[in-house]
Amino acid sequence: MRWGILGILFCTLIFFAQKRIWSPKKIDKINGISLVAPPKATDLLMFDALDSSGSNWVAIIPYGFTPRVQNIVISNVSNQWWGETKKGVIAMIHRAQTKGMKVMIKPHVWVQGEGWPGSFDLQTESEWHAWEQSYENYIITYAQVADSLQVDLFCIGTEYRMSVQKRSLFWKQLIAKVRSLYRGPITYAANWDNYQNIDFWEDLDFIGIDAYFPLLEDANPSIDQLRKAWKPISLDLKSMSLSYDLPILFTEYGYQSVLGSAGNHWELNQEIISMSSQSIAYQALFDAFWQEPWFAGGFLWKWHFKKNAGGIHDPNFTPQGKPALQIIQRNYKN
Repeated sequence: MRWGILGILFCTLIFFAQKRIWSPKKIDKINGISLVAPPKATDLLMFDALDSSGSNWVAIIPYGFTPRVQNIVISNVSNQWWGETKKGVIAMIHRAQTKGMKVMIKPHVWVQGEGWPGSFDLQTESEWHAWEQSYENYIITYAQVADSLQVDLFCIGTEYRMSVQKRSLFWKQLIAKVRSLYRGPITYAANWDNYQNIDFWEDLDFIGIDAYFPLLEDANPSIDQLRKAWKPISLDLKSMSLSYDLPILFTEYGYQSVLGSAGNHWELNQEIISMSSQSIAYQALFDAFWQEPWFAGGFLWKWHFKKNAGGIHDPNFTPQGKPALQIIQRNYKN
């Protein structure tokens, strides 16, 4: 009988040792920025420029690649930018931690010929098995980095649409393997139009969404119109958060500095630059979410390590050198 009781106690201890030892509901708001990997190690000297953003978290992205004619994931190779390699990722994490910032590692695969992994699909079991083995190796490599450096959050994948629906068991098993190596919180970055099709949220610690929701077709909406457009989306996200008892995290969000930036971002004309469109879109998003208790925060897209990045003639997502940066600073610091 004594050994039976001891066995039960031992199994109980193992069970709780594998459970998370923190609560995502107790963390401060994540005021994050997604970092563009520096091409060279010397570019890391510009890390101090992040002080102007008001952010307290960074997302570090070790890109992987799926070649055009191969159904595998390749990463940490010599022809990548330094900041995308394992060595560069480790150096960036050290630098962020030295500055007192928290870190999310967010692996992201670039599918050659398509870019976006959302439409990546395979037909046969042998093809899927080959891809899954290479993808698992990629993720486990950075889960081990996350654990060894006590990284604050780990993302198991970004914007896969077909795989998460067709191969759900693989993702559940991957989550279990990551948890066996890394004791911190875990999320997944679903695309804005696919987060409701994920059936493994309950196995994670945050509901992660790349939040590029198209709000209005109007090219020049007012901030009140944008706030109103956010309301039904906010209600849906709140309901989902309460249903799973998990906070919502915008694993990516952001706006280009062009007219109509709160619309379909993949269709915008980058020749019609508008600093005000970007600024208003940011403020409307902050107004809609940042004070909500079920909302964990997010990582804006994106921040470059190069001189004179962004600026008022740049149509792209970065807020660097643009009026939107002041909007971000004010809301992040509040």
